[in-house]
Amino acid sequence: MNHPLKGVKVIELGQIIAGTYGGQVLSDLGAEVIKVETPNGDLGRIPSVAPINGESGLFLTFNRNKKSIVIDLKTEQGLELFYDLVKKADVVIDNFRPGVLKRLKINYEVLSKINRGIIQCSVTGYGEDGEYANLPALDIIIQSITGYMAITGEPNSAPVRTGIPLADLSGGIFSCKAILAALYKREKTGQGSSINLSMFDGM
Repeated sequence: MNHPLKGVKVIELGQIIAGTYGGQVLSDLGAEVIKVETPNGDLGRIPSVAPINGESGLFLTFNRNKKSIVIDLKTEQGLELFYDLVKKADVVIDNFRPGVLKRLKINYEVLSKINRGIIQCSVTGYGEDGEYANLPALDIIIQSITGYMAITGEPNSAPVRTGIPLADLSGGIFSCKAILAALYKREKTGQGSSINLSMFDGM
């Protein structure tokens, strides 16, 4: 099988779907994806979510092919370990709330000094700023606030959520597309990129 992204190294800080689906697709294309989890683990690991033999089917699906490491980014030792990974990486993906990257000292301004060619992609609910920026951003909320539920279902019925987590998936797939474009740009210019996209915009 041809794997066009063989040799590309991705560090994934994402959780559940919006922050993991893009990495899943990149791994399917041959990238080495290293999933970094806190000591508490990805929220997607909750066994009651699509359970399969006592494990989360959701987690198993969206994290296939990935390597895994636990790092506590709130400690000095954990931060140094993360910086060492960044030195040899091509991409960092996250779906943290706005402001978290800067607070943890892993924002693009910091990481680009460690690795000039790094591509950092952040998937948020509504973007980095604005009046919605810090509102909850679960899939069903994004489907609702963007009006998607209003055009789904039967005429004269209540709004209906789609059967798949479309807002979460849109965050993941658009992050993958943006990262592929940034990798191509880096091949032409040698420059890394800071990418910010939202599930709201994707929907």
